[in-house]
Amino acid sequence: MSDKDLTAQQELFMEYLFHDDECMGNTLRACEKAGYERTYHTTLVKNLADEILTRAQQYLASNAPKAVRKLVDAMDEDKSIPGADIRLKAVEGVLDRVGINKKQSIELSGDKEQPIFFIPAKAELVLPEEQ
Repeated sequence: MSDKDLTAQQELFMEYLFHDDECMGNTLRACEKAGYERTYHTTLVKNLADEILTRAQQYLASNAPKAVRKLVDAMDEDKSIPGADIRLKAVEGVLDRVGINKKQSIELSGDKEQPIFFIPAKAELVLPEEQ
């Protein structure tokens, strides 16, 4: 589902979900604030799941520059601010999710050659004739 497929009420729900300080990403609050019945919450989220995920990715991408700034600021920090490690982990999580992460490499080497065994053909089994 794309932006043009959403009804006005669904669009309002999405606005509340991502941009309202009272809802703060809470789907139930956004549902109620957009004028939906509380009992329709699960169905609404299920119907808009793809759009919610798309907008979540866009939201993360739009906040990636802030995460980069925080990461760079953390390098100059004098360690006097409590909880900096937790914030740093949060920044790393955002950057990982938008595809900016540390490079990981795995080196595989095969020093030893695997031996090849040849097994001789089985001898033909001759059964004694019945008497």
